[in-house]
Amino acid sequence: MLSFSMLLILGNTVMSTMPHDPMFSPVFYETGSGCHWRHPHSEIVSMNEWFMAGPGPGVVREEWVEAAAAYKRVVNEGLGRTLVLDTARGAACVYPSEILSNILRLQKGDELFFSFRARKLSGSASFSLQLEEIRHEAGSSDNWHAQLDSVDLPDDGEWHELSFAATMPEDMPVDYMTGLVLSMDTEGDSPASAEISGIFFGIDDTTRMSDVGDYLRYENQGHMCRCIYNNEELNWASGAFSGYFLFAYDRRFYTPEEGYKTAELLKYFEERLGGVDTVIFWPSYPRMGIDDRSQIDFFRHMPGGIGELREQFTLMEKAGIRILLPFFPWDRGNQPDRSSEEKILLNFIDDLNGNGLFMDKRSSVNDRLRGPLDSLREGVIFTPGLCPPAEQLSVCNLSWAQNTTDPIPPGLPLLKWIEPRHMQHFVRPGSSDRRQDMEHAFFNGCGLLIWENFFGDFQPFSDEESELWKRCLSILRLLQEPFTSTLWDPFFPTLQEDLYAHRWPGAPSTIFTLLNLGEALEYVPLIRWRLPESLRGDDMVVYDLWNGGTLRWDMNEFGVVQLWGDVDRTGCIAISFGEDERLEKLIAQRKKEREEKESKFEALPAAEWDILPEMEATSPAAEDDLKTMKEIPGGSVTLGPVMRGNPADERLRSLQQKFGGDVSILPSFYIDERQVSNGDFALFLKESGYKPDNSENFLTHWGGDTLPKELADLPVVHVSLEDARAYAHWAGKRLPSEEEWQHAAQNNEDLIGLTDSVREWTDSEYSNGITRFAILRGGARYTAKGSHHFLPGGPQKITDRTAYLLMHPGLDRSAEIGFRCVKDAESNPRSISFVSSDSFPGL
Repeated sequence: MLSFSMLLILGNTVMSTMPHDPMFSPVFYETGSGCHWRHPHSEIVSMNEWFMAGPGPGVVREEWVEAAAAYKRVVNEGLGRTLVLDTARGAACVYPSEILSNILRLQKGDELFFSFRARKLSGSASFSLQLEEIRHEAGSSDNWHAQLDSVDLPDDGEWHELSFAATMPEDMPVDYMTGLVLSMDTEGDSPASAEISGIFFGIDDTTRMSDVGDYLRYENQGHMCRCIYNNEELNWASGAFSGYFLFAYDRRFYTPEEGYKTAELLKYFEERLGGVDTVIFWPSYPRMGIDDRSQIDFFRHMPGGIGELREQFTLMEKAGIRILLPFFPWDRGNQPDRSSEEKILLNFIDDLNGNGLFMDKRSSVNDRLRGPLDSLREGVIFTPGLCPPAEQLSVCNLSWAQNTTDPIPPGLPLLKWIEPRHMQHFVRPGSSDRRQDMEHAFFNGCGLLIWENFFGDFQPFSDEESELWKRCLSILRLLQEPFTSTLWDPFFPTLQEDLYAHRWPGAPSTIFTLLNLGEALEYVPLIRWRLPESLRGDDMVVYDLWNGGTLRWDMNEFGVVQLWGDVDRTGCIAISFGEDERLEKLIAQRKKEREEKESKFEALPAAEWDILPEMEATSPAAEDDLKTMKEIPGGSVTLGPVMRGNPADERLRSLQQKFGGDVSILPSFYIDERQVSNGDFALFLKESGYKPDNSENFLTHWGGDTLPKELADLPVVHVSLEDARAYAHWAGKRLPSEEEWQHAAQNNEDLIGLTDSVREWTDSEYSNGITRFAILRGGARYTAKGSHHFLPGGPQKITDRTAYLLMHPGLDRSAEIGFRCVKDAESNPRSISFVSSDSFPGL
């Protein structure tokens, strides 16, 4: 049993209502994707993970404003918080941070006491306490885990104390740290949600518990720190309204034929998008897991390596663009020593001169990284990929508002409300219509992440989107000061039912952003207010910054001013009592936009996939070929969905399932019994004198120019699609189409290494002009472990199709991709007839 003094270290006594537990916070606990932190607030305000809804029907605005301000004070003072778990949103689990788990150092035989306070919000749920090896991503099937106990949550909606007592099992791993995971479970498919207000735990070892208590007391911070927003080297993020997701495989950035095209891409940014402030450069996912390359290796294997890539980043920085580098904490398969993560991050930033780190799949960043990073390179920010809790405002200058759900009435972003200098980028990955995100971002003085190339699916800005965002951006940039001011006056009263307004006071001008969710308004009264006695109406000018020009206004004998105007969806008004060059500049810009033609960068259509190149027939199979090849009679093939990453990734699921179902009729052909070996390839090099145009990563497993004897009979790897085609041409053969590969696998059991050796190149290559990929077939001997985000490895079904993005040979060559060849049958010219093809069998 734990001593009473030990319980005092961990928290306070249980109460029937939600208590204030300062140690139950994101500083000490990590959560699954189905969780979010929230602070207590008045019933007058309604909020979700991202937004606080504006005053609805029957709510007095003055009372709402007071409640919203009170909520901000609670957060700033670090007072009470709860954790909401919702199984409909993802993994509903919470666990002590890795630092805390490392200090606790659970060992076999430890007596554990664990209690928490919870109440039901919806559905029926139970809680289980598990012990999990912290080696890979939390919840990974590769981790050792054991369930310790479970308990039901009463359905009455009241707060309850639930507890577990357990002895740590004898089969606990000794080489890796283990941690506690509290998970909420439901019966069947019915979702449930609950709220937790505190967790207390301890073991029967006073020395280790004393260390835990010291850590909790040392790290606990009572109020919100604003240091990063007062740091001149970091405050650039407050004005970074426009971000761009640059997919490395985008041919507008690089092609093997032309090399890097950064200068041309910068022109596109400026003329089509109004310029961008940040670029997040993305070279790895969804290709990760194809082999044992880590996320850092994908940067190293870019054309020209780290040095050349840094040169391209320098060109962007000269154009005023800051570079954000993605970091995947879930990429742990090649990093068993978790203590090295900090060193990897620091080296990563240093090597590429990055300006920020985007932490994928994380809602928080350890603030212990701030000091070492500032010592290494000034001006580097953190950006979490998931919704960060309010406490992370002390660490992260910028965050993604990804796939947000704006409440009704429309809401204000919680993080920006608490700290107006915090930048949020609205983003809806894979969306072909981003206008709503643009409108809500502008209305709230926030930014936008422009994501046109969604892992190969190209959805460029339309003319309408381009015009809309450029207009938003011109106002946001020029009037950054009021948009980041604590004087923000949200949901100023309007005179139209579906018209909403935010007031942004400043000197000499006050700005109003408008959002109309009803029918377009044409010359109607918009807003009304009383002119302060210290100001004169004769000195007032009302600008329509959205359309250009000035607005009509009138004032009655009591000093009440009323503005008239038009609002389609979005609007912006400025009221000035003095000269303001910024406003005159915006009005002039609106006039210029009306007079000039659109950008020379015309809208790019959403790309359609084409198969290339045209595959030519080979000479008929000869008698010698029959010794090493199998005849495959003609027949039909039905293609299934294509994998372009892990099929469990919800972001890719709809696109992966969309393609497939095509039926093809094939003539007879011959196919190699086994994959081309290293020995075969060595003979090809000797007799043909072949040397690839790009030799990066070419046959690197040989360790030099000479083939090691022990590798001679193994499948050749570290060859690009171009290398494989060159071999096939020399051999008088060709690569199989993916339809031929599948048909052969389904009709001949004697073929070697189809499902469990290395993946194989096919000649099925596709391009939409923006992105290229080739279809890989076959299973793999290699399986990346540690995360469900990796491309699945190991044996695969013969119907499985993997889309492998192509960039340049040095990056495309892999230790886990080989090939085999085919030849046409003597009496059958090569042809493929598509019986049904609603879409190309590609991405």
